Amino acid sequence: MPSAFFNNSSKWKSKVYSFDFVTFYEVYEGINVFYDGKDEQLSYNFDISAGSNPNLIQFEIEGADQIEITETGQLILKHSFGQIIQSAPVAWNISEDG
Repeated sequence: MPSAFFNNSSKWKSKVYSFDFVTFYEVYEGINVFYDGKDEQLSYNFDISAGSNPNLIQFEIEGADQIEITETGQLILKHSFGQIIQSAPVAWNISEDG
């Protein structure tokens, strides 16, 4: 970074908090998304309320030179710096008993 950034206190930020877990409610109708950061890795999960439509969930991927879905369902995004691998989707229901 240019030294002008460090020397210009008007560009400094304070009280910038770090979170391990963030929830966004109603990203789609009846669908919440949870972002979780562990070991410098970002993961996400969707909480889909009963009766909600999971087909509303959509992604737009930018910057990938190549996109691949493996036989096991992993999403591989290849780009100029390497690749990003996302695990295959997993779905489950939580019953009244937990």
